[in-house]
Amino acid sequence: MMQSNLTLAQRRIAGEIWELLLGHTEGFTLRSTGEPIDFKTGYVVSINGASITISLLAMSVHTNSSLLPLYELIGPLAIAYSVAAERLTRNRGQEHYIGGWRDGTVLYLDISVVIQDLDEALDFAAHNDQKAIYDLAKGASIYR
Repeated sequence: MMQSNLTLAQRRIAGEIWELLLGHTEGFTLRSTGEPIDFKTGYVVSINGASITISLLAMSVHTNSSLLPLYELIGPLAIAYSVAAERLTRNRGQEHYIGGWRDGTVLYLDISVVIQDLDEALDFAAHNDQKAIYDLAKGASIYR
């Protein structure tokens, strides 16, 4: 059972991370409140230094029991990412989001921003050492 000391937002974030681990979703982008973003256009760009990569290679992802060691990390990850996104939003005056996606046996979690202009998004990505941005309208990555 998910840790009961999590806020509603953190439980939502934890739930999305769990679904990602199970392979039930390809990815997500949430507000620090745990609500999904409602943007239909724009580009999601990760900020440097706010990412974590989890390798699933050492375990089978076909059964819930094999994911129990990672399950125990979900609560603390949800807390850390919700607090970080909330603080960055408050301190920088621009909303920051919690994102997660899976590429084969690797799970990625990060904090990102949504930028409407492609050139500005690519420039922001370059300054944050990001290899790609995510185009919300096309539902695809753009590699720089």
